[in-house]
Amino acid sequence: MKTDDAMFELAADSVEIQHIHAELFHEDTIQNVLAPVVDVAVSDLPIGYYPIDENAKGFATHSENGHSYVHHLLIEFAMDHVKKGGFGLFLVPSQLFQTDEAKQLLKWMQGKVYLQGLLNLPGELFQNTAAQKAILILQNAGHDAKQVDPVMLGEFPSFKDQKAFAQFLTEIDAWEAQDLK
Repeated sequence: MKTDDAMFELAADSVEIQHIHAELFHEDTIQNVLAPVVDVAVSDLPIGYYPIDENAKGFATHSENGHSYVHHLLIEFAMDHVKKGGFGLFLVPSQLFQTDEAKQLLKWMQGKVYLQGLLNLPGELFQNTAAQKAILILQNAGHDAKQVDPVMLGEFPSFKDQKAFAQFLTEIDAWEAQDLK
């Protein structure tokens, strides 16, 4: 699978401008990349099918028939490289759990990670509703991590509605104040 040189350069420039210490890997992550174990994984995941079925077979989220969704494989890969109790924050399709392929993803999640939140971005940001994305918040099991109650599910209000947006941020603060470790 071809990696995107422009996106890598943009990420490298962003890290440099912000004076952030980060290790960037410009590789096909599905192919046995040696990545460190981290506290948090953050990614705007590519959406679509991973074209090399043989490479996907080592993943629990791989498709039994045909190509696997690359975003499912990358969520699994990332969370396998996050410490126990650590978090994964992913930009995913808002319909992530509403596809037939989601069964493998949900099966993998059981006992490994906690779904702590799924927040749709405002629909107004997307010309096509099928392209709408959401922020997926996962936490690895272990180190006193537990499932929050309730799971944060919802949709960001319009960024144009300052009052509703401020209220939404207040709700996020209250949710975060739970025993989320």
